Amino acid sequence: MPDTMNDDSFRQALQQQEFIFYYQPKVSMISGKITGAEALIRWQRSDGSIVTPDHFIPYVEQRGLIKQITRIAIDNAVDHLQKIKRLGLALQVAVNITYQDLEDDGLIKHLRSLIQSGDLDATLLQLEITERTVIRSPEEVQNRLAQLAETGMTIAIDDFGIGYTSLEVLSNLPFSTIKLDRSLIRDVATNKKKARIVSSSVRMARLLNMSTVAEGIEDKACYEKLMRLGCTYGQGYWLSRPASFEQFFELSQTRQWKGNPCGQLHLMQLDHMEWRKDILEEVSYLVSLSKSEKRKIDIETVARGHSDYRSCNLGKWYYGVGREFRQYQIYNQMEATHTALHQTGAKLIRMAAKQGRFERLQEEMNTLNELSGQIIMFLEKLETQVQYDTLKFNQVFTEQDFLQSGDMVWNRAMEKRVGYHNRGTIISRNITRFPAG
Repeated sequence: MPDTMNDDSFRQALQQQEFIFYYQPKVSMISGKITGAEALIRWQRSDGSIVTPDHFIPYVEQRGLIKQITRIAIDNAVDHLQKIKRLGLALQVAVNITYQDLEDDGLIKHLRSLIQSGDLDATLLQLEITERTVIRSPEEVQNRLAQLAETGMTIAIDDFGIGYTSLEVLSNLPFSTIKLDRSLIRDVATNKKKARIVSSSVRMARLLNMSTVAEGIEDKACYEKLMRLGCTYGQGYWLSRPASFEQFFELSQTRQWKGNPCGQLHLMQLDHMEWRKDILEEVSYLVSLSKSEKRKIDIETVARGHSDYRSCNLGKWYYGVGREFRQYQIYNQMEATHTALHQTGAKLIRMAAKQGRFERLQEEMNTLNELSGQIIMFLEKLETQVQYDTLKFNQVFTEQDFLQSGDMVWNRAMEKRVGYHNRGTIISRNITRFPAG
């Protein structure tokens, strides 16, 4: 902490607006594109010197003044989001908040007023809160975060993996994103135990309908390992150091890293098997009930829920980001089978509730298994085809093609793409999605 740090110097910094912001990009590990950034504050003193947040934030929190810093950070992010929107683009900006901010009724009112006035698209502002804050007072935090989530903003739990967040806390709080702490990410490419922990965390996040951000990526091996594990986004010095808003925006339009959706496709297979397991467990449970117990259950509502092929994780993927694969024949063949699978699942629920003949129930279970096997086959084939196309494409470029700066390099890379497209290679349909990095 600087020797001259005191209340007077801080008030002067507020009055003279000495706080500036840098943006550290977040990169999609599926597409390789920048999708947003984390806003990082710096104090630029009147003499031009820069004070980093680890030097002044503890003091500000101790003095109970962090709320003013957070308000400045949010207003700055909103201003930049408006600039991005005017250009017809959508990038998400994340701002850190603290326990003291959650005690501030004024913060929630301020955010609601920005949304209602149209100055803020709630989905493009993400709030990051540390794991320690969640543990400090779960019930109070839950109420405040619920109010923020109701506005449409997404909320990320930061520094995940260094505290003691329970699954109960995660399931009760409205988090949409888990940010894996750099201590977990470090050495993930060479440490098998860490890789297992990260893989389990990614899987857990998916089961809770959350995305994952890996912090502290500092080398290519780490990035590629996380990509294969199915992590959603990456952030770290190897991808980009914090940059000014202008630099960040330029990077978002001109830089692209390697992207590979195969980790996500593998997780989709696990999602599907989880759904199948849930159906069979529900059938087993219903068969075990007496007639009077079954009458207490709205079987038709349960069955309709299982017949909705758009609401399961596979369905959400298929009709969401999975549409990126619609040029593949395998992808399109999957829809009819997936629809029939859910219809069979709903039929099984109704049959189990009616206590029909076990032979008929077994026949339908066999049908479910056959359809399930076809879905796995489709996903495996799609994963193999995409992996092949991605590897083939990545042979075209060297790492320098995308890591050098300047429009000339970017344009030259684009020219290479066009050249290979004209040769009729199999990768032509994927080059905008799976670039080398």
